[in-house]
Amino acid sequence: MSKHDRPDLNITTENAKLREQTAFQLGMGDAEALASSGLMARSNAAFSMLEQIQNRKDKDSKFEAAILEQLRQSLNDIGAEMNWLEDQIRVEEKAIQHNNQEIDFIRTLDENNIYGADGKLRGDVSDLLKKNGYDDLDGKSTDEVMHMLTIIETKLHGDNIIRLDRIDSYQDRHAHLREKVRQFGENLPEGTPNDIHQKAEALAERHPYEINMRVTMSDDRISNVTEERALEQRISAETSGFDFGDTSPSP
Repeated sequence: MSKHDRPDLNITTENAKLREQTAFQLGMGDAEALASSGLMARSNAAFSMLEQIQNRKDKDSKFEAAILEQLRQSLNDIGAEMNWLEDQIRVEEKAIQHNNQEIDFIRTLDENNIYGADGKLRGDVSDLLKKNGYDDLDGKSTDEVMHMLTIIETKLHGDNIIRLDRIDSYQDRHAHLREKVRQFGENLPEGTPNDIHQKAEALAERHPYEINMRVTMSDDRISNVTEERALEQRISAETSGFDFGDTSPSP
């Protein structure tokens, strides 16, 4: 295989590893954050409680006040996780938009415009480099500066890929919650008050925040120059791992 072909293979491999990582997160986005928030456990417990109530067979078709309150609270818990998921989608979208702005800026730069009229590195270029850990810029050649900028751009693309997969996972979890509520709402026990019917219906029909952004893609130049750095970054993220703990409801 030629050197020219290698970057595409590496990108494919990295994307596969990233998807494996996402699968490991059980399709729930940032698993660590979701688990630590307690929302996932509360939703799981809520569904368990709803199923128990659904299977309850009262001959007189009446509910005790405590059961009705539990129904309402369970639906509220599921709605709370939906709120969290939608907030996280907004966070990821904002971060991707910021990354895209920096990518756009880097793509305006070349060997002829990274220096000011005084012959020194432009302030905005220097700030970007320092922000990304390149503090010692004295004596750096033009080629070295351009190489640093290329590495930064690749890191931004890599971060976008991770964040887009998180968004997909948040949306998948949101869809799972909607479907579970829909199934519950279609099989509510006789005598369930209208406000509970309406709450279940509203959650089942609720859609996650829809992202509205463009995705700036990388090119062969970026892949050729920084493939090893990108792979190193992905492996580091992969090995950090997540720990859900036991999110199942207590018996």
